[in-house]
Amino acid sequence: MGPPFLDASSKYCFTVGDYAARQGGDEFAVLLPGCTPARALTIAESLRVSIAESSIEAQGRQWQVTASIGVSHFQQGDKAIDDILSRADTASYQAKQSGRNKVEGDADG
Repeated sequence: MGPPFLDASSKYCFTVGDYAARQGGDEFAVLLPGCTPARALTIAESLRVSIAESSIEAQGRQWQVTASIGVSHFQQGDKAIDDILSRADTASYQAKQSGRNKVEGDADG
């Protein structure tokens, strides 16, 4: 699925039927079918904490990793998955701009 820290962290947060995929670079998307927006925020926070508590060993060093996570959900009027991904992307940038290592929901989340 992705880097070892995400693989290890995700087993504590996701359930059967959830999907995770690398979007590119350091961006990932997680689809949580049947999940309420409030529960998605809770899951995202659990994932953020799990990642922040992990470290990666590479090149003889320990690296600390954090995540800035944006959460969105299907809304009336959405025409394509890109609508949801765009809102989640905007929310993740808000998390980065407000100090990183945070979870932000979209405006209607």
